[in-house]
Amino acid sequence: MKAIACKLNGTRLDIKVYEASYLERISGLMGKRNFDYGLLINDTSSIHTCFMFEVMDAIFLSSNNKVLKVINSMKPWRFAFPVRKAKKVLELPGGTSERLGIQVDQQMEFDYV
Repeated sequence: MKAIACKLNGTRLDIKVYEASYLERISGLMGKRNFDYGLLINDTSSIHTCFMFEVMDAIFLSSNNKVLKVINSMKPWRFAFPVRKAKKVLELPGGTSERLGIQVDQQMEFDYV
């Protein structure tokens, strides 16, 4: 996994985020317990939480990292169907998007560390 710095409207967020490799994007955060980091998955517009043990937040992003949809505290065994114009999904620990104030139409930035 590649570490990336994450910013929201120009302000750096206080959460570790990693970019998923091709193999990592297949499993995402499945089977993880008590994870304290985010996972950026490229080239997708939908996700599921099958085989998850924890709730998670899902932030759907456009190709230029504009927030298109936010799902807070998505429970295990749920499906988020394709989001129009979404090209990426940022998976975060449950409650993180609300704590950080992530909302639709905000701009995110990702820089490799």
